[in-house]
Amino acid sequence: MGSCNNIDKLLKRHGTGQEERFISQLNPGNFELNDFAIEDWILFAYNFAKHVNYFETSNSQIAQGNWQEFFNCFDFTNTDIFSRESETKAYNLQKEQISKVLSTFKEAGELTPHLTLFVCFLQLLEQSKNRFNGITKRHLDFYYKNILQVDKRPATPDKVHVIFELAKKSTQAQIVVGTELNAKQDKDGIPLIYKTNDELISNQAKVASLKSIYNDVNLKELKASFVANTLDGLEEPLPEESPYWLPFGYTSKEKKFIELPDATVGFALSSPMLYLQEGIRTVMVTLTFDSDIKAELKEKFKDANLDEGDFKSLISIDASGEKEWITTHNNSVKVGDRNNQLVI
Repeated sequence: MGSCNNIDKLLKRHGTGQEERFISQLNPGNFELNDFAIEDWILFAYNFAKHVNYFETSNSQIAQGNWQEFFNCFDFTNTDIFSRESETKAYNLQKEQISKVLSTFKEAGELTPHLTLFVCFLQLLEQSKNRFNGITKRHLDFYYKNILQVDKRPATPDKVHVIFELAKKSTQAQIVVGTELNAKQDKDGIPLIYKTNDELISNQAKVASLKSIYNDVNLKELKASFVANTLDGLEEPLPEESPYWLPFGYTSKEKKFIELPDATVGFALSSPMLYLQEGIRTVMVTLTFDSDIKAELKEKFKDANLDEGDFKSLISIDASGEKEWITTHNNSVKVGDRNNQLVI
């Protein structure tokens, strides 16, 4: 049995949708017993017509050519058509040419009588073809229903997620329970009407930005994504072939994405005593930690000569003003009476 230490790598993947999990080979319509279209039959008939002699009258003993001349309206340049197995591209071009000619003659009503009868026969043959190609599905349905006795699931209504967006001049709107939403028609032309399950008060609120912060206690890393749905957490767009992003951030060990910048963290203090006005005001805050501050910083920065002057460069203090943030310039940061205290 293998190690389970890397199980997180096995479970971390982008996932697949329901359509991606379906195997096309299991679809009964994936393989057609008869895949000849009208254009294929015309090409087959043209190729076969060169072997059929044409006599002007029933008493004629000398052939006047073959029946390929009856297909001259399609502007075939060769007496032998391309093989669809070996010359797929050229063969498909011939089919496209036939489709255009048939479409033109159908609109103008100028197809010759003998080709009109032949094309009508081929169109009727399409019904037999569709019935013949349904054998695989009918056989599969018979096997599941009569042999395995598998019952079909009851019909369930479709569910959709709908996003409401207000007009520019509207501030809010009420969508009551049971509001009908028109989703046009399905492939059979049946109108699709959905109803809301809950009441909704739609307003102009929108998601302005997506941000994240990732704290890894083992690596002692704190990473920030200022724009979470990017490749680098800043501005690099996601590649079109794999537009995936990790919503909660990641550490420097993640190799599929660009390393995120380090997060700048802090805290806020709020108190009526901080409503300061005119004059010179001095505010002193004492922070008490669980461990020795100097020892922690020395281990972090590997600097044995760290002194109190370095604390000031590691900490910035801002105060909220009437209109904007105010950066304080005369702040002092020093260790308190005990090594686990920091006085600001």
